[in-house]
Amino acid sequence: MSSGIPPVGAFAVDTRDGRVGQVMAVDGPFVQLRPPGGGIEWDVPPKAVRAAQAERS
Repeated sequence: MSSGIPPVGAFAVDTRDGRVGQVMAVDGPFVQLRPPGGGIEWDVPPKAVRAAQAERS
């Protein structure tokens, strides 16, 4: 993860709006995220992606 982008399969946060998604691919200039549980993927610029943190109870 030297580029700062979480690996495919990891969960990440779209820092533009706080949505969480699973990294599906890096496609051209975008990272593709899919909502947990499935749904439509969306494109995020790499600078707006960070690894999701597990919640602690």
